[in-house]
Amino acid sequence: MYRWNGRSSIYALIAFAFGMLATYWLYQNKLTEVQQASLAVFEKEAELRAKDIESEFKRSFFQVASVGNLFSSSSWVDHQEFIHFVERVYPEFPQGRRLSIISYLDTQKLPQFIDRMRGNTEVYFKNFHLFDFRQQSRLSPTIEGQKTIVLTYSYPIADKLNFYGRVINNWSPIYSKLLPVITDKKALITDLAEPIVPITLKPFFLYLYPIIKLDEQGQQALAGIVTSSQYIVDVFKSNLVAEQQGKYDYVVEDSNGNQYLYPEQVYVPAERAQIYNNATTVFSHPIDIVGNQWQLFILPKRPLSEHSNELLSNIWLFGCIISVTLAMLAKVIFVQQEVLARQVSIKTKQLKKQNLELENAVERANQAAKVKSEFLANMSHEIRTPLNGVVGFTEILKDTELNKEQSEYLNKMEYSAKHLMTVINDILDFSKIESGQIELEQAPMSIYSIIDYVQMSFEDLALQKELYFIINIADNFHPDLMGDLVRVNQVLLNLCSNAFKFTSSGGVTLDIWMNKIVEEPECYQVSFKVTDTGVGMKPEVVAKLFQAFTQADTSTTRRFGGTGLGLTISQKLCQLMGGEIEVESEEGVGSTFTARMKLRQNNKVLIYDGEKQSLARPIEVLIIDDNQMSLSVLSQFVENMNARATPVLNATQGLKLVVDDPQRFDLILLDWAMPEVDGLQFMLELVKLDLKKKPQVIVITAYNIAKIEHAAKNLPILAIMQKPCSEKQLFSCIEKGVIEKSNELALAQNEKQSLEGIHILVVEDNEINQIIIQQILESEGVSTQVANNGKECLSFLFNESTFDLILMDIHMPEMDGIEATKQIRQSANIKISTLPIIALTANVMPKDVKHYLSSGMNAHISKPIDKEQLKRTILQLV
Repeated sequence: MYRWNGRSSIYALIAFAFGMLATYWLYQNKLTEVQQASLAVFEKEAELRAKDIESEFKRSFFQVASVGNLFSSSSWVDHQEFIHFVERVYPEFPQGRRLSIISYLDTQKLPQFIDRMRGNTEVYFKNFHLFDFRQQSRLSPTIEGQKTIVLTYSYPIADKLNFYGRVINNWSPIYSKLLPVITDKKALITDLAEPIVPITLKPFFLYLYPIIKLDEQGQQALAGIVTSSQYIVDVFKSNLVAEQQGKYDYVVEDSNGNQYLYPEQVYVPAERAQIYNNATTVFSHPIDIVGNQWQLFILPKRPLSEHSNELLSNIWLFGCIISVTLAMLAKVIFVQQEVLARQVSIKTKQLKKQNLELENAVERANQAAKVKSEFLANMSHEIRTPLNGVVGFTEILKDTELNKEQSEYLNKMEYSAKHLMTVINDILDFSKIESGQIELEQAPMSIYSIIDYVQMSFEDLALQKELYFIINIADNFHPDLMGDLVRVNQVLLNLCSNAFKFTSSGGVTLDIWMNKIVEEPECYQVSFKVTDTGVGMKPEVVAKLFQAFTQADTSTTRRFGGTGLGLTISQKLCQLMGGEIEVESEEGVGSTFTARMKLRQNNKVLIYDGEKQSLARPIEVLIIDDNQMSLSVLSQFVENMNARATPVLNATQGLKLVVDDPQRFDLILLDWAMPEVDGLQFMLELVKLDLKKKPQVIVITAYNIAKIEHAAKNLPILAIMQKPCSEKQLFSCIEKGVIEKSNELALAQNEKQSLEGIHILVVEDNEINQIIIQQILESEGVSTQVANNGKECLSFLFNESTFDLILMDIHMPEMDGIEATKQIRQSANIKISTLPIIALTANVMPKDVKHYLSSGMNAHISKPIDKEQLKRTILQLV
């Protein structure tokens, strides 16, 4: 036991006193801190809830405005079209709510209006006529003045005969609500109101949105009003607001002082309205709705410091206990101090030794990874360089006169070379994944690009093997995505290739669908299920499928080849994209491979990059897109630039509008990949119409632009833009192409481009590669000059500065491509220093490509050379 002496007692008393002083200081600081923290948490949570409620107000108004815009942009909307549009705008129509269309008509045009209404297909419109409704009876209408107000449509469909055709006069209760909209032609929201039993069962308000059209003099005139009731309680249906009902009270106050209390769901008129008198903490948030200034108040149900009081009281209790404990431990601490110091010294020495060993191990691992990476890069270069000669001379020989036997030999040689290229790429991909060097792109892409790629890759093989190949896509699939298109295609290519390889009868089916990820609202789990009727596998074979360099059949007489890396790479890629591949198989029946990956929805249609601009004169714009969100964004953009937008969700509807009024539209904004009738079919039908007034067409799409250019090269398209596109560029294109009637913006991509007349310096030390590159370029009309190394390259440039571009090899004697590029970029002659340079090399590792581009080169082309890729790259740079 420890003995207490006078000195220890003094230390104990000092410790006790210090503990009590510290407790008091902690109590005061903690009290202030807790109060401030509680208030900050409340204000932060209240602000989030306020924004949820405000966004619900705005979303509801946007839905009403969408219906109003439908009527404003159409010469006539029949009842079926109205119903279908409302069901698209409101995926789940709120219970107890009604949306109505009130027509504002010239009295002398009533007969034509009645005839049109009777043209609706529903039976209750066959005898449509106007009437007054007073005291539960229908009377002949009282028509006064030049304008007549008639209730036309509603949703849900009214089941009472006293609804459609009702004339609204100044004695009607709703007339006073409509009068400001009739006078100002502006949308508004009514004050909060008590329930009107049995019409509404809860406190409510009304959205009123004007339907504006051009009259015969070309002036904007009121054609009707969209009215929509809204239960006030519905704006509090956010999940977070509902979950925290027991935590906060909410008060919504309109511009006249009427209030609504939630969650009590009580309406309080202005003369009795007040914020709770006993509330010490209130969060206030203004809500701007359709020009009206409302106010939202959020009050905590319990005092913010309620829980903190218990905590702070405990500080005193624990402070006393700790103070006594400190006094008791004072002597022990002095005794143990020396012991602990010795132990710390020993542990420190051990940790230093362990850290040194760990650093050495990390250094060895990094060195091994470096050696592996350099080995792969060198092997890739050494294999690709001679392979470039094989592929290049094969293509050259195919362009010469050959007999049938020679042609067959060359085809087999080309097939073998491509198969070897696949093996090399598989090994490199596997190595990059294993070493963590692979990076996934996040770029806009379309599901239709993926489908086209897969179909093009396997439709000929399916015909050769007499197999069916079916691709099914779910109806609710969102086509515009963000991700790595090349890697998604690589996974599907591997899965479909295996399916066809092991199937001799029946066929292959690819099913595509998507599921929303709750935790990440903008992300979807996209599933690709490949089902075949092939040989199938045993369970023990399935268990080893994703092991590297492993195949289902490993015997020396196996019928099917491959590296055994395809499925391993595909599984790794899916895992990098937040998914995986699952397998189901039965021997003799077939196999099903389901690849799942996480892809983000591409919600961006336009990129704001400048101030809003306005056209010199108004134009009519038809917008065709099957994506409702994209349609809304483009419509708003068009309206902002002083143009009238007519949005439609499919190409068939768009064609009908053009046929009905051939002189109407100046411009068409067109999506390309759409169900039923796509952009290509629309353009072909538009050309057949041979319109006297030909609208300009701009394609805005997430689809593969190169494929659109190829498919539409002879069609009158002003421009093709990738989603998301720049607002500034789109406006400039519209202004120059439509307003100024300039043809300068017609796509160069849609014309047949040639390399004719281009002068290129080829820097390459390999004689075989020199011949191949010259043959490829000169067959396209290019004049070439060959340099054997970097020094010769510089000599040619400084003596002859007429080159348009340089193809630069990397590994060369005397001076390599990197050093030559640096000296070119440092030249005082701006014509030489700005020459485009393309790295033409067998090195394809990402870090190598990045190094070439950072040294001053403009692009990279790998060997063996893809002729079309080389041509496209040269055209982009020259």
